Amino acid sequence: MATFDRNFYRILSLIIILTAAGQMTNTIYVPAMTQMAHDFSVSVGRMQAVIACYLFPYGLLQFVYGPYSDRFGRRPMILVGIIFFTLGSTLAIFSTHFVTLLCASFLQGSGTAVAGVMVRTVMRDLYSGLKLHSANSIMAIALIFSPLIAPLLGGLFSDLHSWRAIFVFLSIYGILLFIIQWAFFPETNLQRSARGNVFSKYKLVFCNSNFIINLILLIVANSGIAIFEVSSGALFTSILQFSPAITSLLFIIPLPFYMFGSFLSARLARVYSLDHLLLIGCVTLFISGITMILSYYLVGITSLGIILPGCIYFLGCGIIFPTATTKALEAFPNIAGTAGAVLGGTQNLGAGILTALAAFIPLKSQLPLSIILSTLAICALVSIILTHRIQLNRNIKN
Repeated sequence: MATFDRNFYRILSLIIILTAAGQMTNTIYVPAMTQMAHDFSVSVGRMQAVIACYLFPYGLLQFVYGPYSDRFGRRPMILVGIIFFTLGSTLAIFSTHFVTLLCASFLQGSGTAVAGVMVRTVMRDLYSGLKLHSANSIMAIALIFSPLIAPLLGGLFSDLHSWRAIFVFLSIYGILLFIIQWAFFPETNLQRSARGNVFSKYKLVFCNSNFIINLILLIVANSGIAIFEVSSGALFTSILQFSPAITSLLFIIPLPFYMFGSFLSARLARVYSLDHLLLIGCVTLFISGITMILSYYLVGITSLGIILPGCIYFLGCGIIFPTATTKALEAFPNIAGTAGAVLGGTQNLGAGILTALAAFIPLKSQLPLSIILSTLAICALVSIILTHRIQLNRNIKN
């Protein structure tokens, strides 16, 4: 990996604690889903709607935060986003109806959407080329720790008190986060874009074929992770009858594999091209889906039959995320916020749609989950083939 100065690690730390708010909100109450479903008198399957209500604004609002951060700076947008997140977390504490909880989740997603932009944009403000890929890999490795801790905290809070304690924690976190970012985050967008037409900037991004292909890969990877998180939590608690604490322990097992995949991506980038790294990642995703299908037909519904394929899938995602992000953003140094908004917003919006659709599929075993993961992997492989064809056509023209 590349060598970075102290300023990199300072900014890295600030982005990590900012992004952790979004990651924790998306995973912290998975071990308490059965408890929450009981309190709101809804099925465990319907609780996936809470995740969907979080992911929709998390994806959509990035299209607002990105261009405005190009124009006004990264720092003001970060502070606005934290305010929305804190308001949503506080509303969830006092929710007595399922609709109110959905609204609270929507507010939380509206706030943490700013992190979805900054986690991609800030590093592009500072670096390019292999150094940008190395920075993205380090970012991906560092960001895995909050999903590791979040389910443990969620299981602990729900066992010791109730699911509402989870949102008390998130509210306090939001307040402290606002103070820290206000005091220490330096503005990284030193060459802010002119007012210009926002739509023309978006058109420039969407007309870049390389960007679109890598965006598809990120949508596939992110959707698979979101669906796996929600589906595995429901299977562990409602089908296998595990307690929230045990579920939280099982839930975090695949996450270090994502971290190892990101580390592996940075190492392999010294030897292989980024295109080859993406192919390796996509093949790994396909192996995950096939492994889960085989486990169901060979041994039935078991925790190992869910966790092991999940570990393989997260490994592939760890390779894909920093690589595809680097390839997608490399061509947009002056409108990194807009490009980062499209990248983050579209992939999370896509994940929200697919997660919502998955909520309507009966979840009595891991078979539906395995079919979904396999289908997503095939889509990723098709995208890789399209990339190679586009490059081949360009070489022929040149």
